[in-house]
Amino acid sequence: SRRDKVTEVRWGIADFKRRYGRDPEGFWLPETAVDDETLDVLAQEGITFTILAPYQVATRPPNGLPGRYTTSSGRTIALCTYHGDLSHGIAFGGLVRDADHWAYEIMAVPADVAEGGAAGTGGAPILVSMATDGETYGHHHKFAEMALARVFDVTAHQGVRVENYASFLARHPATIDVELVAPTAWSCAHGVERWRSNCGCRAD
Repeated sequence: SRRDKVTEVRWGIADFKRRYGRDPEGFWLPETAVDDETLDVLAQEGITFTILAPYQVATRPPNGLPGRYTTSSGRTIALCTYHGDLSHGIAFGGLVRDADHWAYEIMAVPADVAEGGAAGTGGAPILVSMATDGETYGHHHKFAEMALARVFDVTAHQGVRVENYASFLARHPATIDVELVAPTAWSCAHGVERWRSNCGCRAD
């Protein structure tokens, strides 16, 4: 229910404020499960962006840029979609075992030249987003945190700026309107049916 969504979001905000002493700007929804009402609750509670899988918006903005979503109640929130192949490669494809290859794959993401040109040429910036779980580093993959540090070092020498979404959005606000595909989650090909029906993503 909307009331439960508001409660959950407010709990999350309160926990963040207790830990970090400031208001959160973004919110990572569990499994990125989302619908219009959920985004409206986030915006209502002062959250300015959330992270989604690339297939949770109908058409992604060029160059990996965040999109602007307007809820049915008229509130707006930025939707930041992660790079599906890179994120999958980190979690399941072994990128964390070869930092140089990981860095190469980041640098190899092409610019959408038709929508403003490559970075550094006066065109639109290129944002390569990767979503990854904290337990990837050390728990699922031993020494993955060392690989990540190496990636930061290698890409920094190539002129890459490593930053979070709040920092990026402060310089490049979301201006391209996007349409939400809902209800959806990153981990279910059937929307959110793994939680409410017996779809193929769920094992009884």
